[in-house]
Amino acid sequence: VQVTAGRETRATSTGPKGEFELDLNLQGVKQTQFVHFRRDGYRDQKMAINPAELNYQVTKLQLDVSMEPLASPTTVTGSLRDTEGRPVPGEILTMASSMLRTSYQAQSDIKGNFTFKEVEPGDDYRLQIRPGPSYQNKDINSLEVSSSGLNLDIVLELVEEGELSGWMVDLNANP
Repeated sequence: VQVTAGRETRATSTGPKGEFELDLNLQGVKQTQFVHFRRDGYRDQKMAINPAELNYQVTKLQLDVSMEPLASPTTVTGSLRDTEGRPVPGEILTMASSMLRTSYQAQSDIKGNFTFKEVEPGDDYRLQIRPGPSYQNKDINSLEVSSSGLNLDIVLELVEEGELSGWMVDLNANP
């Protein structure tokens, strides 16, 4: 695991048993410092060190970290249709997870079908569609993408059109 920390960006790697040692000089530092842990195939971890909470008589600080393996990426597929069941082609769909800090984009094809590839499984995805002027915006919150993927059938509502008429008058009620 790659370990980086401090203002001067000190770095090291863990040994075969996961142990690491990193020299940091935090004297005079008032802002919280972060120690970052990164390894391919695992979710990045970050731990905060608040210098104001440290006793400077302490010469060693132990940080124990658990690295969470990333789930295998999956696929999210679906179709985009209007209320009459007709495909809606060429629309951009955006799917994002704030917890995973990741986002994906897809575009509906001529048949209204779309595919998000290499999606990290998670349970807080938000799907957004900002279509052209004929359709209403669409937001779907709290989507759960499991390791087996997800298939969505999305219906876009047409923007209602109507006629507007009236009279224009000044403050004295003159046309």
